[in-house]
Amino acid sequence: SISTDFVDYDPPYVSKIERNDSGISIVWNEKIKPESVSVEANQDFEYMGSDEKKTHFKYNSTGLSGEYNLSFSACDIRDNCSQDTTLKIYFSEDTKKGDVILNEILFDVSTGESEFVELYNMSDKWISAKSLSIATRKANGNLNYITPLSVDVNDAIPPYTYIIISRDVENVCTRYGCGDDAVKF
Repeated sequence: SISTDFVDYDPPYVSKIERNDSGISIVWNEKIKPESVSVEANQDFEYMGSDEKKTHFKYNSTGLSGEYNLSFSACDIRDNCSQDTTLKIYFSEDTKKGDVILNEILFDVSTGESEFVELYNMSDKWISAKSLSIATRKANGNLNYITPLSVDVNDAIPPYTYIIISRDVENVCTRYGCGDDAVKF
């Protein structure tokens, strides 16, 4: 027999962020009580309401760029309430040639070390990691194994920041040192 006794003690949490040209929707992992949503006042985003699965915000201005905070909480349909949650949301600008440079490559490593690529954001703008890819080039000039740095629209690289890319970033940082502000993929 299948037991129908299910006790939920877990509060809702954010499972995804959806963006469009006019705003952001916070997608919850379970049904919430729309009337339970509490939002901290914010000059950049206007709270537009909630339904059982999403909480909606409208941008208060156009041309957002950089890092923004959005704070809120909610209760699920069983009255489990989340703590105040603060999301860091990043808005990036279009990347132009020369904004990101290849700074260093280590590909012929000793045993126990890891290959890595180091990029540098030379610009004064936030750049979407989703808009950048790493690839190899075949002898005929065609690109091969094109891999995006990220598939998450919210992964962004701050201005004047190093980006470390490796299969074992911790190994690279232990061996060579990475600045606290380095972005690691």
